[in-house]
Amino acid sequence: MPVDRLLHPRIGDSDKVAKLTDMEFRAWIIYLLAADDFGVLPMTAAKIQGSDRTLGNRRKVQVERAIETMVRTDLVRKFEHQGAWFIYSPTWQTHQRIRYPRKTHYPAPPAEALAQCDRETSAFMRRYHGNVSGISPQDSGSIPEIDPHSARAGACETANGNGLRLTAMATADSDPPQMDVWARELVNLYPAQGRCSWNLVERPLFAALQHDPFPAWERLKTTLEAHKRSHQWRVKQMIPRLDKWLREGLYLQELPEQPVSTQVNDKTVRTLSSGQAFASGGSK
Repeated sequence: MPVDRLLHPRIGDSDKVAKLTDMEFRAWIIYLLAADDFGVLPMTAAKIQGSDRTLGNRRKVQVERAIETMVRTDLVRKFEHQGAWFIYSPTWQTHQRIRYPRKTHYPAPPAEALAQCDRETSAFMRRYHGNVSGISPQDSGSIPEIDPHSARAGACETANGNGLRLTAMATADSDPPQMDVWARELVNLYPAQGRCSWNLVERPLFAALQHDPFPAWERLKTTLEAHKRSHQWRVKQMIPRLDKWLREGLYLQELPEQPVSTQVNDKTVRTLSSGQAFASGGSK
């Protein structure tokens, strides 16, 4: 998942946001950027200040007050874990729509706190975080699915910019495919003359791997290595651009390492034989 975060124009009409001063608003935005993919961040001024040069020049107490204001207005909530305090957003997933959350070393809010989050955020945390207290592995099957027409479905379904939907094919007991990471890796593995931006690769790569993604990913890399050894790519340098290779299903082709032998038909054989006989006769 890229580190991008989403902001909606409706925050301009939010009563909670309207209660923030300019500095507090900046601290809230930096929280969104600095938090992990589950919206969790240590409740310390150092984390906010270390992520923003302007706030880094403010006094620590000012930033601490800004964080307290964020908590007081319920933009974020706090929880304690092993003697340390953390903040999180109860509506994180509804607004951020994370598709492929990265692993995190920050703890998850306790189960009772997640019960007070909105449906999308609660289900997202329980399904993908892996460190939610108060829920056993056998209970994972009873976790409610997210509405497939909401910001994110339980199977990691989300809408892209064209209104189409992608599904990450992850199960409750496995990590979801890191499609953006795979796209970048594939770009690096591909011959230089056929490379393109990884974000052009992510969507067709997703389509190519949508059935059983992890084995399909390994097969795709094996196929790529075979194509790189092929006569067509290695000698003739006929290498399609990576996004086209995926989008048009060219990765399904079998490309031989050696050139295909020229087929000689009967007519050609007779012509060659006649030519040879004529040359032999003419040489006498």
